[in-house]
Amino acid sequence: MTARGSWWSQLLEGAAIAVAVVVLVYVGSVGIIIATYYTAGPSDDGLAEWVAELETLDPELMPHTRDTTTQTCTEDLPCRWALTSDTAVVMMFNDNPAACHAADPLPDAYWRDQVAVRLTPGALTQEQQDDLLIHIDTYYKRYYWRTSEQGTPDPLDPWALEEDQSCPS
Repeated sequence: MTARGSWWSQLLEGAAIAVAVVVLVYVGSVGIIIATYYTAGPSDDGLAEWVAELETLDPELMPHTRDTTTQTCTEDLPCRWALTSDTAVVMMFNDNPAACHAADPLPDAYWRDQVAVRLTPGALTQEQQDDLLIHIDTYYKRYYWRTSEQGTPDPLDPWALEEDQSCPS
């Protein structure tokens, strides 16, 4: 009887170890996925792709969109990426102050958080300008802010830098 009891205990021990290994592998995998998601930070690639896609959705808003990162993003204008069309230049920066400082001195330029948009003078009507900024803002809030640690955006936060506002430091 001791031999059978020993065999049975070894089987139970082996099963318990197998279950523990499976649980640890599962928990570890979930932990790695969550850690990767949070440490990678929010991606702005989606916004760049979406801005480029605007040419297909509404050709009047962003016609002839092209990647101009290497020409636009320089030491003096430290953007991460830039897309240029016949109507606007859309740029993503590392932080809010950089986007603001890039947009502030330029005529027809707007900024919101890490995104700066410079409109080509006379290329769009006021309604089209508003539509373009709303498209970019809606995508940015829906997809970027959802993964950002910056909290919920203020829905009244204006694109344009107000006369009495200054860029954040």
